[in-house]
Amino acid sequence: DSLSIRTKYPHRDQNWNSGSHNNPASVEYTLTVPRTARLDEIKLINGSLDITGVSGEVRASCINGRLEAKNLAGHARLSTINGRLDARFDQLAGQSIDLNSVNGSLDLTMPSDSNAEVEASAVSGDINNDFGLHVNHHRFVGHHLRGELGSGGPHVRLSNVNGRIEIHHAQDGRAVSPVKDLNHRDKDDDDDSEL
Repeated sequence: DSLSIRTKYPHRDQNWNSGSHNNPASVEYTLTVPRTARLDEIKLINGSLDITGVSGEVRASCINGRLEAKNLAGHARLSTINGRLDARFDQLAGQSIDLNSVNGSLDLTMPSDSNAEVEASAVSGDINNDFGLHVNHHRFVGHHLRGELGSGGPHVRLSNVNGRIEIHHAQDGRAVSPVKDLNHRDKDDDDDSEL
């Protein structure tokens, strides 16, 4: 089953010379779905998107707005252009996670005892993490992180073109997973790389 919702702005009162609209509008949708629902293709332009409590697959993108997804447990592919991306996972159920942002910060929170292979790259922006994974700071442009949490597992990929990346462990009272550095240093990496 699928559901498609589209909002169209009426153009009849538009003043084409000034580019202004004489009938401003605001629309807000709240959709309730089963926790295990598959959210295959959610796209939003010029607005904020909140997704909460889904354990099924989630694919969502937002242009010119914030995307916040929390209490997730399944495969996720989330992206933003010109907006912040904040994703929080209650568990990593052996599924891959892909988070991408252009012109906005990217924040990921995972359980403290996660088992995963994490890779993050930022063209223009810092990469920080609470797990203690090593970050390569390239001399000319970009930062890169690649490491293993615990015994490894699902791939967690984060990419940001113009903004920072933050990787946090949840304040869940569990022991933080040990880490293993999987970075390969090249000649363009600075010697003063830090955790």
